[in-house]
Amino acid sequence: MIKKLTIDRARWVNGNHGHESQLLNSHGEMCCLGFLGKACGVSDDSMLSTLYPSGIPQYPKKLTSVVVSQLAALNDKPRFDSVDEESDYTDTIRESRIIKGFKQYLDIEVTFVGNYPPGGKNI
Repeated sequence: MIKKLTIDRARWVNGNHGHESQLLNSHGEMCCLGFLGKACGVSDDSMLSTLYPSGIPQYPKKLTSVVVSQLAALNDKPRFDSVDEESDYTDTIRESRIIKGFKQYLDIEVTFVGNYPPGGKNI
């Protein structure tokens, strides 16, 4: 199992812009679980237009349905801390929560790299 995961901000889709959050969408963007799949050797065809990794055998065994729902919530909506307003739920907060969540649930160290596309993100 991988111990480190890199998420490229330019390809990371989350709740802060109009494209649908999927493992891999038609724009070539991935949610945090899509980056995990890519790092674990899951093919683009298996991830394309897929919301959750259930049934894809290359994902880590620790990635149970409960962990998937916890991690997906960290990517898309404010559920697990005191942030109540979606407008206050910035990518900086999302990044922090994903880093903590992946470490807590999967013992994977996450690093974010690159820049967000112009006009597409809320920092």
